[in-house]
Amino acid sequence: MDNKSFNSCCDLGHNLNERIKIMDIKFRGKRLDNRAWVVGEKITCGVSGKVYIVPEDSGINESEKIGEEGCLNIFAFEVIPETVGQYIGYKDDIKKIEIYIDDVVKITYSTQTGECSRCVRVADITDYRLMAMLDHCNEVEVIGNIYDNLDLMKGEM
Repeated sequence: MDNKSFNSCCDLGHNLNERIKIMDIKFRGKRLDNRAWVVGEKITCGVSGKVYIVPEDSGINESEKIGEEGCLNIFAFEVIPETVGQYIGYKDDIKKIEIYIDDVVKITYSTQTGECSRCVRVADITDYRLMAMLDHCNEVEVIGNIYDNLDLMKGEM
């Protein structure tokens, strides 16, 4: 693995900014009612502070209320705020699933002595070192997340 890949913050920052411009901005969170995952657009209520996710497959439609212009009919799920994570623009190479903040991924890469693997928690979309690893590795696999797989956090990655 080329050390320049991990140390060139200017180049990595530029590449990350380009990736953010072209990737889907979406979020994932655990529903408050049944703890199931939901993916879509995040809405935070300015009054209550509650966090909601509008599922990808639902739409925002004009209200059916007669005489109320500008009203929207939004179908959304209240989610547990701590579980909300943003999509980072990468997919798992094995299962082809999207990678989100707080996922734990296994990264496989080549070294002079052969192939190596390490597991890391995706903690921040602006972690340029992690994004460089994802760009230059041989394979990325999501092995869980910090909410469903607490055992993965033993030993603090």
